Amino acid sequence: MNHSGCITNEGKVYLWGITGDPSLGKKQVLLKIPIEVNFSKRTVIQDLKIGEGFTLALSNKGEVFAWGLNEFGQLAKDDLMSRIEPEKVHLP
Repeated sequence: MNHSGCITNEGKVYLWGITGDPSLGKKQVLLKIPIEVNFSKRTVIQDLKIGEGFTLALSNKGEVFAWGLNEFGQLAKDDLMSRIEPEKVHLP
């Protein structure tokens, strides 16, 4: 997947390009315009890293969220299932 993203001044995340679209329930779709990634209303994202088919986000509370492809364990989950929506990464 080839995608891009940004964070607004309010801490909202937008993605576009070839990515998953939770609103459509699809793992891969071409998004020609930015769509907002849903986090809880209280979550403010301060940093975003985009990898080869996956995305990581860091909140202002130090929480890490991951979603996208997970065929090599990129999402730090105990399985190799890809995720369409952000999931909190549990750090040791």
